[in-house]
Amino acid sequence: MKLMPNNQKPSVSVYWDCQNVHINPYLAQYLKIFAESRGELVALKAYANWLQENRISAERLQELKYDCIHVSITKKNSVDEKVINDGEKQLDRDPSSLLILVTGDGDFAPLVRKYKAKGIPVIVFAQSGKESQKLKKLADEFYFVDQLPELFELSEQIAPNTISYSDAIACLIESIQIVMQKGKRATLSYVNQIMGDNSSFPNYQNVSSIRKQDGMTFSRFHKFIEAAMKDGIIGIRLNGDLPELFLVKSSP
Repeated sequence: MKLMPNNQKPSVSVYWDCQNVHINPYLAQYLKIFAESRGELVALKAYANWLQENRISAERLQELKYDCIHVSITKKNSVDEKVINDGEKQLDRDPSSLLILVTGDGDFAPLVRKYKAKGIPVIVFAQSGKESQKLKKLADEFYFVDQLPELFELSEQIAPNTISYSDAIACLIESIQIVMQKGKRATLSYVNQIMGDNSSFPNYQNVSSIRKQDGMTFSRFHKFIEAAMKDGIIGIRLNGDLPELFLVKSSP
């Protein structure tokens, strides 16, 4: 490991493969704080096909001073290749004394080896279930982004008006049951109204977003509904000319 003079702060580069590790504003803030605690931040880059990503996600990263690098997906590993190419150029031009990679993809192992060959330590942040064991063994430090207690503490500080996904699902289920008991149609707008206005759901009042355990957040109701459908909690069917929600599971 390269040693720095006592009066010189090590430089730090962060490269985030957003295809491999989901975009999350709380994680973005955490990574920046983490990197700045290790030295002088010289590169803070997030790679994705930004034309296909949520515009709000890009705006939040840019507010945190991330350089959002757009990569047109022309083949499977387009993002990987761009990150690796930029990492190699950084190594040749101005070698950082610390590299932080936000990915679990084993394709980055050769890049990590190049940094380590020059005595530069590498820290890897990956998502559970998407980590390469080869990359994990090469890293000087390795963390799962969905197992960081500091990240959840930070998310509470940043967004106190956030409800957990499981609590929001419980509200959704009860709201659909209320609508059914009234003999009404469980349209998206009506269920949203019940959840927001009914005094039975004080935890849901005035929330700005819904947060899953892995840190993913939903600030739009229809995105939350899409996640609930994907998880097999609810379904949507046509009743006449309007789609309406129905319960697949009666409990979270």
